Amino acid sequence: MLSAALGYIDTNEDKKRFEELYHTYSNLMYGAAFEILKNQQDAEDALQEAFISIAKNFSKISEIKCPQTKAFVVIIIRNTSYNMLKKINRRYEAGIDIEGLEVLDKNPLPDEELDEKYSTEQLETALRQLTPNYFDIIYLTSYADKSIKEAANLLGISYDNAKQRLKRAREKLAAILKENGYE
Repeated sequence: MLSAALGYIDTNEDKKRFEELYHTYSNLMYGAAFEILKNQQDAEDALQEAFISIAKNFSKISEIKCPQTKAFVVIIIRNTSYNMLKKINRRYEAGIDIEGLEVLDKNPLPDEELDEKYSTEQLETALRQLTPNYFDIIYLTSYADKSIKEAANLLGISYDNAKQRLKRAREKLAAILKENGYE
């Protein structure tokens, strides 16, 4: 998470200052995000997105350990979390058709091992157990033939966030398949 944000910082001195900021406020920010989003993965995604936003505006921070910086990072994480919550709610309202997974028959998963190892029915069952965030990223990248960049734009998240979410989604899908005894 930190490395993605550090990519927006130019000098080594600023990178050290940004790492200090990260270590000083990351727990506080995660707590604020979790309080709003009520989900560990969503809170982690919000935290990553917030730190990238802070990195892009790092020149505005003069002192790391001061009340103004603390207020600034809390505002950033709260806004990021509320924006994520709005997007999540819009997707629920839009009603992603989890029941209409007939596309599974036509488009294999990118991990051909999963496609060969599990039946369509087993994959559908496991996909229905994913959270909407994880379902969305797998659906867009695996079944709607979207690149990670395109999926990130559609979901309103950063490219790095989309890559991390896809990784977590695949791990969760594999865990669900294993839990269901589909080994």
